[in-house]
Amino acid sequence: AWDPSDLKNGIIPVIKEPTAIEPIAADENVACVVYTMNGVECARFACRYNDIDYAMQDAALPNGIYLLRINSTKAQLVEKRIVR
Repeated sequence: AWDPSDLKNGIIPVIKEPTAIEPIAADENVACVVYTMNGVECARFACRYNDIDYAMQDAALPNGIYLLRINSTKAQLVEKRIVR
């Protein structure tokens, strides 16, 4: 997993986390922060985990690759998502 805490400085350290198939349930509520690949925060939203792609469409993000910091009550993830 990636640790986005120093993303604004261009540093993305890899951290070890316990492996699991999916630590966040599809219907669980999450809070997301979206970053461009150069570390600029470009969106924030809350939704269900399985609705993240729809929320990104609603945010009207331009085509590109984004890093998402996803927080739930049980876990924190960083995922890469592509908007086409």
